[in-house]
Amino acid sequence: YEEGTFTPAITFGDGNTGLVHNVQVGRYTKVGNRVFATLYVHLSDKGSSTGTAKVGGLPFSSSNIQNFYCTTAVWMNSINFGNAVPTGYLPYNDTKFRLERQQTSANAGVWGCDNSNFLDSSDVMLNISYQTG
Repeated sequence: YEEGTFTPAITFGDGNTGLVHNVQVGRYTKVGNRVFATLYVHLSDKGSSTGTAKVGGLPFSSSNIQNFYCTTAVWMNSINFGNAVPTGYLPYNDTKFRLERQQTSANAGVWGCDNSNFLDSSDVMLNISYQTG
């Protein structure tokens, strides 16, 4: 059993050029090989990096079991992606949660979030549990 804190961070295409976090708070509990983590990040400047949006800094890598992805509860605010619901997943053997959006219109599907979906004042909260190696 272990409890602790960590510093989550948003990246775009694994870069963070000019990106400024106003708030970065993460807490976790680890019991055996199961991690329970809650985090909140708030941007004050999204910077100039481009590419897939991820929240990194999770305290432990997810299990290295191929095709064993972990989904979670996601809340996002001040985001530019129209009629969609925030979602995402933690790939296997990773500490970065990939942010995505589930379409709610007739053109249903899941698309990744990227820098164009974020504003200088975007917020992201995650509540995740995952298996670690």
